[in-house]
Amino acid sequence: MKKGDKLPKLFQDPTIQSWMNTFDDFFKEPFANLLPAQSFRVDLYETDVAFIVEAELPGVTKDQIKVEPLGDGLRISIESKSYEEERNDKQKFYKQERSYSSTSRIIKLPYHFSMENVKGKYANGILEIKIPKDDRIQEDSSYLPID
Repeated sequence: MKKGDKLPKLFQDPTIQSWMNTFDDFFKEPFANLLPAQSFRVDLYETDVAFIVEAELPGVTKDQIKVEPLGDGLRISIESKSYEEERNDKQKFYKQERSYSSTSRIIKLPYHFSMENVKGKYANGILEIKIPKDDRIQEDSSYLPID
């Protein structure tokens, strides 16, 4: 290694650098690769009066989103279908493409809730769902008497 060289020659090899970049990427965002490729990011936080679920859904239209209650949680689903057709009779060219994709996430909450006052809005690629704490469904925590 010459004086002034910052890395030994071994580390200047493109294969080794690619391998090292993989480690760099992991430490920049360690859990990004654990989500499925078609998944989306979800944040859940709590205020004094509600639980707020925020889902990042860039490029998705409101019609593609479905929110389903699951007792103590929500399922956010996205379904996308497209159909494209090109035709040029003069050049005898024809192309037809179809695509379908769907993904969903289940968000668990610390209690069961009623959907009666739950509010959802979608703007600028962010779905926000507010679940009022007052709408908790109290589960019967009493024990069954045994005779």
